[in-house]
Parts: sequence; C-alpha cells; structure tokens
Amino acid sequence: MLWMHGGGLQEGSSTQIIYDGLSWRNAAILANKSFILVSINYRLNVFGFFAQSALIDDNGQTIANRTFSDQLMAMKWIQDNIGYFGGDKNKVTLAGQSRGSQSVCIHIISPLSVDLFHPAILESGFCDATSYMHDKQCTTISLSTTLVLLFTELYA
Repeated sequence: MLWMHGGGLQEGSSTQIIYDGLSWRNAAILANKSFILVSINYRLNVFGFFAQSALIDDNGQTIANRTFSDQLMAMKWIQDNIGYFGGDKNKVTLAGQSRGSQSVCIHIISPLSVDLFHPAILESGFCDATSYMHDKQCTTISLSTTLVLLFTELYA
C-alpha cells in the first residue's frame, strides 16, 4: 500500500503519528496477512503549488504542480522497486486520508498515473479535482503580492 497523508496539502509528514498509515499495517498484522506499507513525503504549500512554466515533461505536457509530480515519481519508483522488498507491483493499493485522499482521486483520473496502482482507498475525503485547477498566472501574482505584503509588514 502506498499511503498519502492528510494535512490540507499545506502541512503534514509521513512521520507524524496521525498521518503515518500504521493503522493499516496493524490491521494486516491482526488479520495475519503480509503487508508492505510505503508512506511518502511530497512538497506542500508554496513549495508544491507555486506556478512554474518549467514544469513540462519529456513529451511537452505541463505537469500541474510539484506536489503531484513528487507523488507520481514515488509511484513510479515503487513500480520499479517494490519487488526487491517482496511486494508485487501489480497489487499496489493507493490510499490516502483527508487531502491525501484527494491526491488519490487526482491520480485515479490522471492519465499519467495509469497502471501505477490498481485498487484505491479514499479515507475521509472527496474527489474535487477542480480545487487544483487554477490559472497559473493568477496564482503566481496572488502569491507574489502576499509575499511582498508580508515582507513589507515584517521589515517596515
């Protein structure tokens, strides 16, 4: 299972107890099943969503943002390497909680994620791809303005 933590895509980490996904591992132990849990970190907040024209893949397609690009790279790594840990790349379950489940939803509908996972679990979240569809220029201007105002307030 590949676990994506919650935190509103603003905060959180796979090492935080509330977001570490260990409840899934514990359930597998109780059911006497083998289980591999992969919990990833990815860029959040401005580091993940700052609009960049440089985010274009090898085929000339725009990658929506660095957050989902990081997640996609982790999914590809798992496909290439899970066998070394005793896992089956054809049985990777993608799961997430809260905004992590919205990330899962994005990967369900993304053509870039095809065949990187098979079942999916959305826990305490909903599919709302439109919340990630913003005009890049407006986002950049809005963020830049906010940072200038913050800088001015702190150092004026």
